[in-house]
Amino acid sequence: MKNIFGSGNIRCVSVAAILSLLLCPAALWGQQGKPPLPVLGFRAQGFAAPSFGKDQAALGAWGWSAGLGAQWNPIDSLEVRAETGFFSVGDSAWDPSLFRYRSFYSWRTAILGGIGLPIGSLELQALAGFSVHIARYSGLSVASAFPGLEASIGLSIPFAVGDGAWMAVFELPASFLFRGTARTWSLGIQAGASLNLGQGRKR
Repeated sequence: MKNIFGSGNIRCVSVAAILSLLLCPAALWGQQGKPPLPVLGFRAQGFAAPSFGKDQAALGAWGWSAGLGAQWNPIDSLEVRAETGFFSVGDSAWDPSLFRYRSFYSWRTAILGGIGLPIGSLELQALAGFSVHIARYSGLSVASAFPGLEASIGLSIPFAVGDGAWMAVFELPASFLFRGTARTWSLGIQAGASLNLGQGRKR
C-alpha cells in the first residue's frame, strides 16, 4: 500500500500551513481595512503518549511540550490559531519481548480552526487541525518529519494586568501522530496565558 504520508506529502502540508498563516490575516485586512491584531499566547502541557504499530500492542509513554501561538477571529465565534514550539516524548514501556519505542523530540508547527462560544466573561473553545513535526530520535543522528492530527477543547478566563487584555487558558489537547510505521496518541492537560493585542473582542 502506498504511504500517503511520504516526504512529498509532508512538504505539501507544510506549504498549506504557511499559506493558511498568510491568507487568514490577509483576508481580515481586506474585510476590516486595517491590519488584524492577533491574540498572542504561551502554553505548556504534560501528556500521556502511548504508541502502537500494525503488529505491536500499545506501549505507554509520557511527554511534555511548550510553545507560542497566534490566534485570529475572522468572524464572530470563528477561531483560527497557529502554534509552534517544542514537543518531547520519552521512551515507551517495554513489551514482553523487550521491545520499546525510542524517545524523540521535535519542533512542532500546527494550524487549528474551530469555534469560540462566550459564556458570560469566559470563552469555551473547540478547535481541530493538523501539525507537522521535525523530529530526532534518541540514539539516531538523522532528523525525520511526520504529520499529525490535532484537537483541543479549552476555556479562556480574562484578567487585567495594567492596560493589557490578558486571558488565562486551560485546555485538554489531543493529537494523533503518523510516525512512519508507528502511531502515537497524546492526551494532556495544558495551561498558559494570552494577550489580546486588540484590547479585547466584542462579544
